[in-house]
Amino acid sequence: MRYDESFPIEERLLFGLEQVVQAVGFLSERRSRDCALSALQLRIVTTLLKKGAKRTVGGVAEELSLTPATVSDAVASLVRKGFLSKKQGTEDARVSHLSLSPRGKRLALSQTAPGELVDLIRTLSKGERESLLLVLIKLIRGFQERGMIPIARMCANCRFFSPNAYPDSVKPHHCGFVEAPFGDRELRIECPDYAAPTGLKMSKQ
Repeated sequence: MRYDESFPIEERLLFGLEQVVQAVGFLSERRSRDCALSALQLRIVTTLLKKGAKRTVGGVAEELSLTPATVSDAVASLVRKGFLSKKQGTEDARVSHLSLSPRGKRLALSQTAPGELVDLIRTLSKGERESLLLVLIKLIRGFQERGMIPIARMCANCRFFSPNAYPDSVKPHHCGFVEAPFGDRELRIECPDYAAPTGLKMSKQ
């Protein structure tokens, strides 16, 4: 099968990624409607459940690559709806600290990966899934290095991560947090035990 060289593979890959983003966005909108929230409001609720999340308007804005004003409006709505509580900081009155209400925590805990996406990913072979994970990590790092997105809590950025520390082709990497080797298929993009290297800022915004 020959491809039209006037349509470079880079452009075809970009088009494919745009289709994936569109599908994920559609599913996100549908899930948020089921909760009677906007997609952004649901993202804020799930973000605040994460270990290590910055629980201020500015911190959430940084986490989601949005402006504080945009997040502030969504937070105000979530407070009115009873999903969040907002308390003025004791050290700096200009900073408000956010926390999930019991209702908000129940909602956040109920959110799982969309079944349709999981089923599609499971149709890929083991090798395809592992290769896709490595490609995604490489793309994410590239976005981060260009200041396009905040630093993700993934293995490749973690101070506990030692890549290719062992000759073992199945489990070549080492995690200093659990002091154990692991393989490519176990690489994480969002790890609750993530620790940024000294001097690394979580955002380049």
